[in-house]
Amino acid sequence: MVSYARHAIQVWYNRGLSRATRVSLAYAALILAVKWIVIRLVAIDLPFYDQWDGEVDALFPKYLNHALELSSFITPANEHRIVYTRLLNLAVFILGGGRFNALWTIGLQAVVHAAIGFFVLRRLNGVRVSHPLSCVAALLFMWPVSGENYFWSYQSQVYFQICFTLYAIRVLSKPDHDPFHVLVVTGAASVNMATTLIIPVLACVACLHYYRRSGDRRYLSRVPAFLAAAFVLYRLIPFNPAHEAMKASSVPEFLEGLWRYVAWPGGLGLLVLPPFVVLSRRLFVEKGASEREVFSYLTLVWVFGLMALGSYGRKGGIPERHLDYLVMGFAAALWAWHGLREASPALRRWSRAAAFAAAAYPAGVVAATFADVAAWADRFREGRAVVVRALEMEAARPGSARAFVLSQQPYLYPSNERLYALIAKPETARMFRSIR
Repeated sequence: MVSYARHAIQVWYNRGLSRATRVSLAYAALILAVKWIVIRLVAIDLPFYDQWDGEVDALFPKYLNHALELSSFITPANEHRIVYTRLLNLAVFILGGGRFNALWTIGLQAVVHAAIGFFVLRRLNGVRVSHPLSCVAALLFMWPVSGENYFWSYQSQVYFQICFTLYAIRVLSKPDHDPFHVLVVTGAASVNMATTLIIPVLACVACLHYYRRSGDRRYLSRVPAFLAAAFVLYRLIPFNPAHEAMKASSVPEFLEGLWRYVAWPGGLGLLVLPPFVVLSRRLFVEKGASEREVFSYLTLVWVFGLMALGSYGRKGGIPERHLDYLVMGFAAALWAWHGLREASPALRRWSRAAAFAAAAYPAGVVAATFADVAAWADRFREGRAVVVRALEMEAARPGSARAFVLSQQPYLYPSNERLYALIAKPETARMFRSIR
């Protein structure tokens, strides 16, 4: 019976899935395994920064006290309404019996990120399976490019936003797409992150391409509706007044920030520009772009749009959480190059140069972020030791941990005074009862 079942599964595996899908699944499984190992070595089971206020002080105590309400989920977190992150983390908290353990949620986030990796690999291998390019893409998903997203259980909204946007681009890459479908996806993503406003802009770009290619005015008539949707989303963004000082205050500041985004890491980000230029010509000059090329182009437009928003909103540098977006731009460049090389024999003479560039980019990413990974590990280890010691002291004698916490470096929260106030709450001890 067991051998029959094994044979049936093997038949389904061989006949039900294409080779590209099987290869992509194998790489995605490897990505997930490596991510779980790295998470276990570096991440900790405690909250980090905004998570103390957003969950330890607000969301989870309301659940424990049976006081949850709609505002518990839609209250803005800076410029974003991270509804799905809160739902995910609360579900994990409930399934854990009311005990907080960030590692459980981080592990699930890794599953979402590995699923994105599978999608990237499947798109890459759709033309022809390429193990060298698959290894490059897989490495970028295994490595903690963004420590915030990789090790922090309060950042799943970034992965959810990538999923929403890639799905919307998948819909828009078809000439017969349903505009209402795109608006529904936009609405669903709007309660996740403010950058959802880019999705209607992508729809406008797609409609302009299809109008130029076919001359069908129906595409042109959709542009005002999508622009109106983008404007409404912009007006609904709950801007944080404290972030006003972080915005670029002049054109030179904006351009300087944009250069940092485009060039990261160490100028290798510029490798994304040649495929973008070629695809732009394919879409708007030659007007003969395939569905796959439209998908790659819209993905690159999305990443460049995020770069522009980031350059305006954060003049001091590139926030770590944005680095996963930049990696998606490189993935789109890989899709574009792989497809264009197969379609155009003239481009094959550049294969060696492209292979070198494809290998240089992940090497540059690892070099640029290696020190950050080590810093995250040290910070988490020291911060966890402080919190665990404080919990033990408070359990033995309430109030005794205050002086100890105030004397430490602010590892897991910017204010030790506020951190102690949260540690001293009875609900915190109840939530952290399994943390030792």
